[in-house]
Amino acid sequence: MPTAPENAKRQLMVDPAWWGENRNVLVERWNALAAQVTRIRWTNGLLLLPALAWLGLLFVYPIGRLFYASLFTPAFSLSSYAKLLGTSVYAKVFANTFEISATVTLLALVLGYPLAFVLATAGPRASRLMLGAIIVPLWTSVLVRTYAWMVLLGRRGLVNEGLQSLGLLDAPLPLLYNRLGVTIGMVHVLLPFMVLPIYSVMKGIDVDLLKAAQNLGPIGARRSCESTCRCRYRGSPPAASSSSSARWGSSSPRLCSAGAAT
Repeated sequence: MPTAPENAKRQLMVDPAWWGENRNVLVERWNALAAQVTRIRWTNGLLLLPALAWLGLLFVYPIGRLFYASLFTPAFSLSSYAKLLGTSVYAKVFANTFEISATVTLLALVLGYPLAFVLATAGPRASRLMLGAIIVPLWTSVLVRTYAWMVLLGRRGLVNEGLQSLGLLDAPLPLLYNRLGVTIGMVHVLLPFMVLPIYSVMKGIDVDLLKAAQNLGPIGARRSCESTCRCRYRGSPPAASSSSSARWGSSSPRLCSAGAAT
């Protein structure tokens, strides 16, 4: 129930006389707040300038020059794009690239979502250990990690040798120089890029909501699960887009396939 001071404050706030007397003060405070927000936006914009200049110089400018050369070398012509669309080899390369990209993104999401949930709900010590295990491989070169998978999945690698020593295989499995090896290597490389964005969103969700939902019956649990899933969903599109974009420009498929079609 509202207290007496709160009731008096509410009556004062709806009194037209109070608004008339304090109008100038409210306008001044509003203008000061708007000016402060504007300064913060300008400051954030200035902080972004170095990164934008870096991207413009090393990404936008080369891509723009390449696009210009594809249209105006030596004169304006669409012959390069006609050749690109009319050659079956290029169409097959694009189809394989997008197919592998979709497969790797889906597998990374299926593996990364539960891992991010466990990471967000674990204790402080366990969370630090798991987070370190996810981040530390990023310090290793992609080339080193790719060749490590080639050692593991080769015809005389640890996987085939272990399965043969157990009597489960008579001949080594073809785990390299095909799409399977490419997918395994890419999922391993891009899994941290899927886990970290989802983990950052899940970390902001109060775990007590799930515990409280258990005391509300099936309806409360369902609604709590729906609300938390919506919050977690916010991290999935950025994670998927970053993983997919990194896969398009990665060199791991070329290393794992070693000339095979990817």
